[in-house]
Amino acid sequence: MNGLYALKPWYADRLSGVRATLVRREVSPDTLTASGAASAAGAGTGAAEWLAASATARGSRTPTVGLGFAGFGLPMRRHRR
Repeated sequence: MNGLYALKPWYADRLSGVRATLVRREVSPDTLTASGAASAAGAGTGAAEWLAASATARGSRTPTVGLGFAGFGLPMRRHRR
């Protein structure tokens, strides 16, 4: 496994105590989301800027992936039946 996903089991293990405490105290996931958004706002990351960057990245990636699948799918059509 390459990249950051290789760290996922290690990171999940490190947070198991925090996760167990949150479950035991019945903390809502919405509370964690709100605290994360508040932390991002405090760090100077605006929601509009994040949405614009996300849309730009997604906007360039979606046609590229679509064209890649089309480029693979068109030659494979003759192998269908």
